[in-house]
Amino acid sequence: MNKKLIAVAIAGAFAGASPAVMAGAMNVGVSGYIDGIFTLQNEAADDSTVDASGSTANGAQQKFSMDGELDFTASQGNVMTRVDLDVNNTDGTFDSGEIEQAYAAWMANDALTVKLGQMNSGIGFEEEDTPNIYSVTHGQLYDIINGQTELRGNNVNGVVLAFNAGPAAINVGLLDELGRNAEANSFLLQASGSPMDGLNLEASFVTQEDYDAAFNPTSVGNVFDINGTFGMDNWFVGADIMDGADDGDGLMDNAYGIFGNMDFGAFSAFLRYDTVTYNDVGSTSVDDTTSTTLAGTWSANDNLDMLVEFRSDDNGTDTFNSVLLEAVATLGDFN
Repeated sequence: MNKKLIAVAIAGAFAGASPAVMAGAMNVGVSGYIDGIFTLQNEAADDSTVDASGSTANGAQQKFSMDGELDFTASQGNVMTRVDLDVNNTDGTFDSGEIEQAYAAWMANDALTVKLGQMNSGIGFEEEDTPNIYSVTHGQLYDIINGQTELRGNNVNGVVLAFNAGPAAINVGLLDELGRNAEANSFLLQASGSPMDGLNLEASFVTQEDYDAAFNPTSVGNVFDINGTFGMDNWFVGADIMDGADDGDGLMDNAYGIFGNMDFGAFSAFLRYDTVTYNDVGSTSVDDTTSTTLAGTWSANDNLDMLVEFRSDDNGTDTFNSVLLEAVATLGDFN
């Protein structure tokens, strides 16, 4: 499910509830996933460490990483609650556990749902969770939002009013400032819809405190993103464009990505090209970064996908290639 269409998704869940649920019975659900990645090649990590004999070596290649998620939902009457718990293992031991989402959603009426808590922002084309993306790694535009929010991924914390405006879904949010700056808030405005068969569009605008070299050195200022896809049953193509308002030294100025996916049944292929333009550092020009990603997915079962990804990243000076193998197994009706 596309988490961007917050109002439509939650309203649909309530609409499909049984009379007993709406009358007060509790409906509880559990879902999740396990994600395992084997790094076959990662040239960016060449000579990053030494091996058992003291020779320079690549510390990332031929290594496994694992992460997973358990999602708990409960609905009663016109209120739904959700908690997503994430766990990560990148070096052979348990690294961390954290709450990805924790929110309550109140369906005030057919046209308005109020969400309160920590939630996926839905900014940009790519969603946060591994089963909901078409490659092993996220693209550069997702990484920009990840770098602006203090929370992991594209998550935000606050209150969002989700309006079901017929053919469009409109979200208005008052949030903690993306970088959690003191005495400041961020404002979120999103609109998404399908103006014609096969065409899906979304626009997002989120404010944050301006760039300041001493006190707010990572902020790109207000962020505007527009993305869309066009396709039929077994294919789609799309584009994502992002712009930052502030001209902070070396920070993102604007970015765009183009992508497409073809589904052959049990096998699908995905191609993505991203480029990010940066502000200069004084009189020193900063090169664009580009990445080209080709991923193939084999659905071994309804709840098990196998992926292989070939990716090439270019920072304007050097090119680094990587090859990743991944297995993603879902639990329950994951969305």
